[in-house]
Amino acid sequence: MRLLFLIGAVVSITLFSNPAAFFVIIPVVTLGCVVMTGKITNSVYFQIKNFKGYLSQFSKEGQEELYTEMKKEINSLRLYRIIAKVLPDIVVLAKLHANKKDKGRQKEVQHLKEVLKGGN
Repeated sequence: MRLLFLIGAVVSITLFSNPAAFFVIIPVVTLGCVVMTGKITNSVYFQIKNFKGYLSQFSKEGQEELYTEMKKEINSLRLYRIIAKVLPDIVVLAKLHANKKDKGRQKEVQHLKEVLKGGN
């Protein structure tokens, strides 16, 4: 969605190369970029907050063990390795944790759909 927004902005700017159009299009594009940055920051903040809450359920040793295990998983996946070079570890771990929770929910929903189909 974000990429489509930026592509649309670039296309609009190139199509309307009229100087007056720039005064309308550029503020809208800038506002869109600011809103997207805010939403991304907000999402990362809540992912980190949820991950820290999840970690707080374990003892200190359990936290270190889980942290080490997740670091190994980050190193095994190329996308997370690339992200880990740019972002702090806690951000990458929080993203990995959020993705695992989403996959777990998808599996639960899929299982529920299968049960419902079997019942009909």
